[in-house]
Amino acid sequence: MADQRRRNSFTGSNLPIGTLPTLPGRTGASGNLPVLPKVQDAPSAMHNHFLPALGPSIAAAQAGSVAAATASSLASTNDMLQAMKQKAMERSQAVKQRSKSVPRSAGSSRGDSGRTRQGRPQLPVRRPEKLDPEEITRNLAAKLQPLDAVTSSLLAAVEERKGGTGLPLLKATCKDFVVGRATCAASSVVTLCTDRLEYKFSHNNQGRIDMVMFTKDMQAPELDLKSLVLKFRVGKPLRHFIDAYDCTDPAHHLALTFHEKADATAFGDSLLNTCKVAVQVVNRDGGGGGGGGASGSH
Repeated sequence: MADQRRRNSFTGSNLPIGTLPTLPGRTGASGNLPVLPKVQDAPSAMHNHFLPALGPSIAAAQAGSVAAATASSLASTNDMLQAMKQKAMERSQAVKQRSKSVPRSAGSSRGDSGRTRQGRPQLPVRRPEKLDPEEITRNLAAKLQPLDAVTSSLLAAVEERKGGTGLPLLKATCKDFVVGRATCAASSVVTLCTDRLEYKFSHNNQGRIDMVMFTKDMQAPELDLKSLVLKFRVGKPLRHFIDAYDCTDPAHHLALTFHEKADATAFGDSLLNTCKVAVQVVNRDGGGGGGGGASGSH
């Protein structure tokens, strides 16, 4: 449109749309050029349709009719929006009235969608029972009573494994230990206490075993001063020698051999006098004897 106004300014008169003005040639010679019809592009047509005031060739009457049509269109659009708003308000009021008319049951709720949601069931409240302290004490004592025997047994086993409470009297090196059918040729220090004998026994399958033989469990102890062998029996099974030692077989016994005769003599005297074990001493110069009891466990 700006180009059109500039073209009209060259001729000094208003030319119809699509008519080009006559211009002199660049060489100075004047001539008439063929007039081509102008193709109006889409943007210009749209501008002329919606902005009639910018088109210089549109008459005032046409501009008034366009303005009236635009105002009418805006008025109908406004009426349509108002009608939609009114329908939305009526629909909302209808939903509210419908939700109020439906009664709500106990334990349920209704949401905006109209669906009824079931609430959680109410659980009965459980009140704590009153407890009798004396009854609790009696029940607890009844349940703990069987444990007393177990505790006593465990304490006795611990004391036995610790080696008792007797004081050590003598120590001597011995060899060739025997427990029933089991034998051990390795040497070990034997400790004589007031209530037991302690030494090590190298077992073929179970390794080194701590032997604790209580004098109260010894049966028929005998000390041979010629062979330097001390032997005795135990009247109960030994848990590490279940297969080797049979407490009911008279031929089974426990034995150890002293290296020195002086050690054997000192052990015999201490067993007889201090430990109060009736040990029978054989092959002693001038005779000797006595019987006694000692115990074996480990």
